[in-house]
Amino acid sequence: MNKMKPYHFFSWGLMIMLFVACQNNEIDFDPTPSTNSIRATVDGVEVAISGITVTGNYTENSNWMQTLTVGGARTNPNGQVEGISLVMISADTTGIMEGDTYTATSLAKRGSGLYYIDNSPSDISATSLNSDVATITITKLDYTEKLVSGIFSFEGVDDDQPNQTYQVIDGEFTDVSFD
Repeated sequence: MNKMKPYHFFSWGLMIMLFVACQNNEIDFDPTPSTNSIRATVDGVEVAISGITVTGNYTENSNWMQTLTVGGARTNPNGQVEGISLVMISADTTGIMEGDTYTATSLAKRGSGLYYIDNSPSDISATSLNSDVATITITKLDYTEKLVSGIFSFEGVDDDQPNQTYQVIDGEFTDVSFD
């Protein structure tokens, strides 16, 4: 019997978040981080996303595999849909917990990030899966209210141009609701 390898969950999770985030092209730009928000600095430029376009999803695949995705999109000042998505996978019996740190190189607590721009002359899809440089730390996790907060950074390698990387630093997601 073939088991799905953990990195396949990253790919599916990132694709789901990208699909959900890109469904609404009428997203207002709000540079002020607030609750239910994601913000980061991408190659020196502030990206701040808040409101209903920021969402999360929690899945318990089995007793030993849990996935939490967080993502959002906005229409940036250039009129392009721009977004950030994060995937955290716990492949151990402790599950996803407050205080956990997820990295691209961990087998037990794996993390990945995606930065993308759609509707530009050449779309950008830069994922940390290719670079193995990603860190996501959960600073708040409330299973009762279904809210998660945390900090993150990653280096995204453009899927179409492997020599092009994007530095996503000082990232923070705040009170993102999840199902």
